[in-house]
Formats: sequence, structure tokens, C-alpha cells
Amino acid sequence: MGFGISPWALFLDNRFVGDVREIKLDGKRVLVVGMARTGIATAKFLKARGSVVSTTEAKPEVEMREAIEELKGMDLSTEWGDTKPRPFSNRI
Repeated sequence: MGFGISPWALFLDNRFVGDVREIKLDGKRVLVVGMARTGIATAKFLKARGSVVSTTEAKPEVEMREAIEELKGMDLSTEWGDTKPRPFSNRI
């Protein structure tokens, strides 16, 4: 018999915190770092639940066509090709 972890399980410091679907996200400001497949899916998930989503990606915009197409029309704040170190708290 196998032990499975729900894809909706949220962990913090290796401790189970709860089910992501139960977290109140409406109006929360969230920064998604990295716009590969997981970042795109995360941005969509958060936006669908009412979050104010900002995204940042180190690669330049020209290299991220898939992400740009996927996120088109979603009313997100996006930052591309930023390599300047600064706190994440200034980005949302």
C-alpha cells in the first residue's frame, strides 16, 4: 500500500499546514518567481482565486514567448530579464 501526498497539500518547514484550496486568496498580493510551466500554472491558479499577482522572470521577454501567450489578458504585473538584486518585498 502506497502513501500519497495530495497535490493540494501545503507544507511549511516540512510541516503540513493545510489544503491550498481552503486558503483565502481573494485580494492577496502574491509574487510568482519564475515563469516556466510551474510559474505559469501558479499565476493562473492564484489569479483564478482573486489574488493580485505579480510575476518576475530572470530571462528576457523575447525568450519567454510561451509564458507571454499563456498569461495574455490576465491583468498581471510582469517583470522580465531583471537581474538586479533587490528585495522581493519591493516587487509586489
